[in-house]
Amino acid sequence: MKYFFALGAIASLCQSACALDNGPHTIAPTSRDNVVLTVQAPNGPLTFEHFEEKPGQIWTLNQVAGGYFEIHNDFGQFINCQQQAPRTCYTGDNPQSFLPEFQGDTNYELVEQGSGLFLRLSNDGTLQLAEWDQSIDEQFSLKRLQ
Repeated sequence: MKYFFALGAIASLCQSACALDNGPHTIAPTSRDNVVLTVQAPNGPLTFEHFEEKPGQIWTLNQVAGGYFEIHNDFGQFINCQQQAPRTCYTGDNPQSFLPEFQGDTNYELVEQGSGLFLRLSNDGTLQLAEWDQSIDEQFSLKRLQ
């Protein structure tokens, strides 16, 4: 029986990490239609706007150790979230790593390394880090671009 639990855990880990490729993606909240993660300028806040293939809407995922990914935009800046509540996310020069947890199709929950907090679409339309609450606002569609 332990064998099957171990096999299931390995399969789950592989599903989350193996299904994603390094490279350019859009990051769209599954709770809203036709919007993607957007930054207007370097060091700006992360919001969600209609996809127009403009700089600041395309995010490159690069896998690092342990199945975690660093995520940066066309400006070369990473997703950076504040260390104190409310943990609003901006872009910045210091990479934060996130573990994608597969939810089905192209949908993932993104968990920050170290804190265990989840990226979430907040009520004001920005990206934040917060405790897990099982809401759809914690799920994002990560679609690979050609």
